[in-house]
Amino acid sequence: MGDECRVFVGRVPRASTEEEFQRIFASSPGLVEAVLLRDKETGASKGSGILKFSSPAGAAEACQKYNGSLTLAQELGPIQVRIADRDALRLQIPQDLIDCRGPAKLFVGGLPRSNWTEEETKNLFERHGTVIEVYHIKTKEGNFSGASMVKFPQVAEALAAIQALDRQQVQGSPRPLEVRFAQKRQPPALGAPQQQMGAGFGAYPLGGGYPQPHMQPRPGTYGAGAGVPPPPPGPRVIGNWTEHFDATGKPYYYNTISRRSQWEMPPEFWPPGGHHAGFQQNRGPKAWN
Repeated sequence: MGDECRVFVGRVPRASTEEEFQRIFASSPGLVEAVLLRDKETGASKGSGILKFSSPAGAAEACQKYNGSLTLAQELGPIQVRIADRDALRLQIPQDLIDCRGPAKLFVGGLPRSNWTEEETKNLFERHGTVIEVYHIKTKEGNFSGASMVKFPQVAEALAAIQALDRQQVQGSPRPLEVRFAQKRQPPALGAPQQQMGAGFGAYPLGGGYPQPHMQPRPGTYGAGAGVPPPPPGPRVIGNWTEHFDATGKPYYYNTISRRSQWEMPPEFWPPGGHHAGFQQNRGPKAWN
């Protein structure tokens, strides 16, 4: 994994200068560069910027510190600070963790299968942060499989552990460690055939897909009986994200860079000031909560 990591900063006043933008983040450990994003033709600020850090852990610490906690202009609301899309994809950071808030779970493979305890796994990872949970994955016979789940309270700690331990060899194991973020169950990609679970599961798509953006459910699918409004005639597009609706009217979001779909509303679609009062978005089924 490469060392440097970029952070996207949104909701920056267009009148801000490069020097003002740099001063805001100057005290961040590991900061290498801070630049405003500008229009190639006019040179005008786009109202956003990029921070470059010497390590993913440093980038995550900045996201955790600044995202939603600093307002540069009241009319814009709190700034958005998150791992840049391309680096989030490279580092395999789940979409719900790109703002680096909340605990992070790692999948660990390549541990010794014989005489290796959860306490030893915890000791291995505690060198890089506070481990709050370890779970050894067992085979159907009840033996340790050599794989584990490790939970950290902060994304920065999880990234530090990945950077230090991935592909390292543990004595007693026949292969190097595999350390990466545990991926939650994701909505399938756009365009795949759509299937649905029974009503008891909330009719979430199963095993691959959503309708294409141009496809709309038959008349009568929506309305008072369905309890959801009809979708707009076409997708909303903000930045790298497009908004779509499944057959039940549930919104989902597609990233044109990573080519991934997700249930969670990206920050780009949030109203100024973050999620408005009383807003609660439906979420798909999750794994290992």
